[in-house]
Amino acid sequence: MSMDKRNIYKAELHIHTPASKCYKGSKNSDEYIKIIDRANDLGLKIIAITDHNSIEGYKTIIQQKESILNEIKVLQNIQDSNEAKTRLKALKKQAKVFDEILILPGVEFEVNNGIHLLVIFNPSTEVSKIQNFLHEGGFDEESIGSENDVFSNWSIFDLYRESLNYDCIVIDAHTDSNKGIFNTIGEGITRV
Repeated sequence: MSMDKRNIYKAELHIHTPASKCYKGSKNSDEYIKIIDRANDLGLKIIAITDHNSIEGYKTIIQQKESILNEIKVLQNIQDSNEAKTRLKALKKQAKVFDEILILPGVEFEVNNGIHLLVIFNPSTEVSKIQNFLHEGGFDEESIGSENDVFSNWSIFDLYRESLNYDCIVIDAHTDSNKGIFNTIGEGITRV
């Protein structure tokens, strides 16, 4: 009996960027490209950028990808510069890395009792729609990227009901930690 062969893709659905205040790496713009390069080095084919209560890290990565593609278009028209050819070669290599990884927009959303949930959206979802999702949930420009600082508008049940209006999946971010569903905190207690 032959087995049905299926494609298996290596994925990481919980990646923070410098847009999360808890991020331990450098906080400069080059760090976003390094995240994509590290994912590629690890053989990941699918990643979700899930900063704390923020879509800013995903936005930055997509903007950097677009910037690379735009620079490639410009440099392809320059034929008489070795410097342009060298830069073009490096940019094409970086663009190839972006093409080999599916980058999903997401957030690590902290509901009002402190449980952290990953909300991962279809990549065709407009960033403004995700920003609206965060705003409706209680997070604004001052509170994005942080955890345990803001009291969300939504309980875990509210988040679930709201997620039904989006093309997304919801996953417990830290199942067996004090931020996860398995070890929930006592009734009436919040971490905020």
